[in-house]
Amino acid sequence: MSTEYKELIIKRKNPGNLQSVFANDFLASHTENAFFLVFSSVEPPTLTRSEADILTMSEIEASAVAKVVITPDLAKKIVVALNANIKNFESKFESIKEDE
Repeated sequence: MSTEYKELIIKRKNPGNLQSVFANDFLASHTENAFFLVFSSVEPPTLTRSEADILTMSEIEASAVAKVVITPDLAKKIVVALNANIKNFESKFESIKEDE
């Protein structure tokens, strides 16, 4: 006896109370079954420190604002979608500089 599966349409909902968070730092890791995406916010030291303090700093804190666990197939879909969106962004605005 074979089982037939039908493809279901995903009806996405965006609840009004869903909080947006700002991130300017990112870390990705994975296991055999999942990818872990940790988004962080790094506050520039110029906002909280003196120039003398900044010159002697060797590290800066990044506060995690969100951690998302996703499946490997979704990770690949995200890469494809981000590549398309970046290409579109750069054609409309400017080239995004990569950190070295």
